Amino acid sequence: MNMRISDFKGITKRSIATVDSIENVFGDYYIAKLIPQEGLVWLPGEHGVFTIPGRKTEGKKWRAFSVASIPEEGFLMIGTRTGTRISGFKKQLIGLENGDELNLRGPFGWFLLRDDYSPLVMIAGGVGITPIRALLMELGKGNNREVEVVYSSGSGYLFEDEIKLIAEKDPRIKLNFMKGRDETREKIYEITKRFKSDAYYYVSGNPKMVKETKNLIKGEGIKGGRVINDPFYGY
Repeated sequence: MNMRISDFKGITKRSIATVDSIENVFGDYYIAKLIPQEGLVWLPGEHGVFTIPGRKTEGKKWRAFSVASIPEEGFLMIGTRTGTRISGFKKQLIGLENGDELNLRGPFGWFLLRDDYSPLVMIAGGVGITPIRALLMELGKGNNREVEVVYSSGSGYLFEDEIKLIAEKDPRIKLNFMKGRDETREKIYEITKRFKSDAYYYVSGNPKMVKETKNLIKGEGIKGGRVINDPFYGY
């Protein structure tokens, strides 16, 4: 996972985030926009641990969510799927209203840009696009390298319009929207043969998808230190 001690330095930060809006964008996908406490900063790709104060929540009382926005946007944005059997936490989360508060620890994490010159391969499954959206927003401020995005989803593409707009402004950013497992694997094979270990490979999605994709990439001879992953435990 390429974690370093410095990646956890933000874990001691505690703050409050206020709900601005919660939107059911399609299917069981939700986006929450939160107003961060004044002075809160974070790096694109980091995640935070959220709890909902003053509410009785069945099951797990907290969830870790990657931040999909960058500080310049002025809000914290997170995305989630409820699934067919919604958890107690997510039921409370999507029921929050404008002005309600969440407690936040962080943000912190390791899903970060490592340099400003290596090619980037970003592989997302479903809601795993959230931290990659933040990385792309950051690259939209200035980019001088090749970027390949492989986004696989069977039910719709979160942030599709925003991602396309970023790519339209930068021909070095190429988007690949995939549906099937086989075509996704073929695209990854194609990209690994082109970039080899010169690129950093960012993999984000559910734990099974992350494990399979990491094994696929490493099986093509890519060095382990070039693969950075963000498994969505409990998303």
